[in-house]
Amino acid sequence: MVGLDPSGVPKNKAGLLAASFLTGTFGAAFMLLLAWNASNIAGHSKKVTVNALTLVSFAVGNILGTQTFQARQAPGYIGGKASIIATLGALCFVVVALRVMNDRLNRANEVRLAAMGEAEREALREKMAFADRTDRENVFFRYTH
Repeated sequence: MVGLDPSGVPKNKAGLLAASFLTGTFGAAFMLLLAWNASNIAGHSKKVTVNALTLVSFAVGNILGTQTFQARQAPGYIGGKASIIATLGALCFVVVALRVMNDRLNRANEVRLAAMGEAEREALREKMAFADRTDRENVFFRYTH
């Protein structure tokens, strides 16, 4: 994106087409985030709060993102392109961190369940079946990747 030309204005038509195709994937990432929220968060209040914060963060990001493309940097917009690359790079680390965290939480739930007897586990399963508990409170909850 930036490295195609030092002035920031790529002249390679194939590179421009590839970049255009890549930008089409950004919308899918937001839909995957909403699906991740739905499958990895339990409890009505917590789920509503997290979804509201997600949408507010999305709106704030859209507002602030446009400010990285300054008219004085036209036509290359190096600052805007650098912010996109930095944000997507950070996203890769966040995804890996979430995967590791979900694995640890799943293992912790498995350890808690293994420490219980069969009768105690079934009694707790009955109790938790329709309880509006958060994912951290419900030992039967499984985080997805």
